[in-house]
Amino acid sequence: MPLSLARLMPARCRSATATTCGTVKLTVAVVVMPSVALSDATVARLVSELADYLLFVGEAPPVVPVEPRPGFAAHLASRTPKDRHGRSLGQLDLVKRLLRYPCSYMVYSEAFERLPPAVKDAVDHRMFEILPGKDVQRKYAHLSADDRRAILEILRDTKHVEL
Repeated sequence: MPLSLARLMPARCRSATATTCGTVKLTVAVVVMPSVALSDATVARLVSELADYLLFVGEAPPVVPVEPRPGFAAHLASRTPKDRHGRSLGQLDLVKRLLRYPCSYMVYSEAFERLPPAVKDAVDHRMFEILPGKDVQRKYAHLSADDRRAILEILRDTKHVEL
């Protein structure tokens, strides 16, 4: 848990953030504890953390062959929306990385959908700074031009957001 977020939360709330899902950290900070005054810089940092989480920043490639259980890959792909080209954020790669398109299908999750509209808009805005290449920080180097374009197209078609 980031130290700054830990300082914002009373001890009884900290266990709620004991997850790798950035959505939960942001939800706890913005929704569960709205009385905690967050600076614009803190909100921007949390939004960036969530966008980075969704775009698999820092993802380690598999070091051993990974084989999903029978039917799992088809099941996962069938449960995530497809774009007009038949691509989805639920397609596995398992050779170079976990998913074929390095964007988490958690963007379709109930937790993400229940974020306040202003927070979702901020995360969308951040992702759409990163994906078209407006943010050229080294940590986004894992996103090839083809990956960026595919993710943008998938999100436009399946989330119906204007990016």
